[in-house]
Amino acid sequence: DLIVVDQATLLKGKLGVRVRRGPSWKWGDQDGGPGSKGVTIPGKRNGVGWVRVLWDCTLGPVGEYRVGAEGAYDLIVVDQATLLKGKLGVRVRRGPSWKWGDQDGGPGSKGVTIPGKRNGVGWVRVLWDCTLGPVGEYRVGAEGAYDLIVVDQ
Repeated sequence: DLIVVDQATLLKGKLGVRVRRGPSWKWGDQDGGPGSKGVTIPGKRNGVGWVRVLWDCTLGPVGEYRVGAEGAYDLIVVDQATLLKGKLGVRVRRGPSWKWGDQDGGPGSKGVTIPGKRNGVGWVRVLWDCTLGPVGEYRVGAEGAYDLIVVDQ
């Protein structure tokens, strides 16, 4: 039941996006606890950088959460969670924390996660489509940063 979208779609306020807790989560168990999922719904009252979510497990009260407001990301698109688990073969592109210049070949370039990372938890290794040579390691939770987002296959 996943809708395959990237983190940038969440920032645009798209409805029906499956989400879970993100790196800036500070709302206790409003979502029903770690691992809970929800869906973005209409009716937000806060401004740009916020979305409203109905959580699967509570199916009652809804909350509004930051997706860029105050420089914080309370939510992460469910598909994005596959990066945190270090899954291989995931298609990615630049994310909101990108700071690596044109290592990826430039804006809009895509790559795939591959084995062989040397850094610890919260990092993945990527082979970029356009360079087909050097690979890089990027943050997917390390240092509270997200250099990559998942894209459609």
